[in-house]
Amino acid sequence: NIYIADTGNNRIVVLRPDGSFLAAYTAPNDGSVGNFDQPSGLAVTSAGVIIVADTGNARVTRILPSWVVLLPLVERG
Repeated sequence: NIYIADTGNNRIVVLRPDGSFLAAYTAPNDGSVGNFDQPSGLAVTSAGVIIVADTGNARVTRILPSWVVLLPLVERG
């Protein structure tokens, strides 16, 4: 799959290998867990966990393959 940090739309998008839409994780950007504000980059582990640089919220967050968002790994504070 292809994973995209869609900064302008405050979401993470997943495309199939052929480029067709598969899923998106988005929520209001109010700063709570799972709500992105200008995600600027991401990485995907071999286990399928998505690690997101959530720039506007100044944190690094993980999304499990089941789309459960975990508490931030790192936050500015």
